[in-house]
Amino acid sequence: MSLKIFRQTLLDRWKSISLLTVLFFVYMAYFTSVYPSTASLSEANINEMLNNPAIKLLLGNLQFDNSFESYLSTKALMFAGLILGGFTAWLTAGFLSGEIDHKTIDILLAQPVRRGRIVLARYAALVLVIAVIMLAALAGLLVAVLALDIETSVPWLAYAMGYMGLMTLSFGAIALFVSACMSDGRRAALTSLGILVVMYFMETLGSVVDLLGPIRYLSLFHYARYNAMLMSKTLSLTDIGVMLAVAIVFVALAACMFRRRDIHVA
Repeated sequence: MSLKIFRQTLLDRWKSISLLTVLFFVYMAYFTSVYPSTASLSEANINEMLNNPAIKLLLGNLQFDNSFESYLSTKALMFAGLILGGFTAWLTAGFLSGEIDHKTIDILLAQPVRRGRIVLARYAALVLVIAVIMLAALAGLLVAVLALDIETSVPWLAYAMGYMGLMTLSFGAIALFVSACMSDGRRAALTSLGILVVMYFMETLGSVVDLLGPIRYLSLFHYARYNAMLMSKTLSLTDIGVMLAVAIVFVALAACMFRRRDIHVA
């Protein structure tokens, strides 16, 4: 029966999921196709711009070396993570609190499935959605790379997409916990979106202001460092482990909270 909830979750939101999948394919293909026209830009000028205090507050400490990987991490991936995180905040808000808000929670709870399994089925649907979107983004990236004959490492591009997907799923677990705690879908979405934005600036501000450095460890963006990973060609198992741990802990908390709370539909 939890499989039925899994399928219904995807069917109820297939239009928005399909739209974002197509948009991410186009987004990555577009940014890749623009690269040849920017490859001749001076590395010194771009690094000078990235060292501007205002830019640092927005993007954090980034390095640029005119390589495609550096271009991709500074131009596309940083904001793609925010866009995907915003979609995840909206999507997960409807998983639990949205059902209460729209007074359809009684239909969901009438299913012969434990509440904890409902949460797990919803999160499993999110895992599939993010995986499909990341594959579409990688496909758009590869299509443009092959069409323009851009020299790059395909496995490392795939790792970057995987990092983004894992970070999004970690944030999705946090957003699911928020949804399990609230009865207003819109408020849950805004709260989750606020957490995402705060974590982003915790990373950028913490990388610029030494005094705020420790707060970076509370941000998921600190563990999905596309720029450093693509430029140094190194994977951090610690970063992967932290993001996996966050996902597991908050899904468990969401299941526990949703199972224990009293739900009343007016």
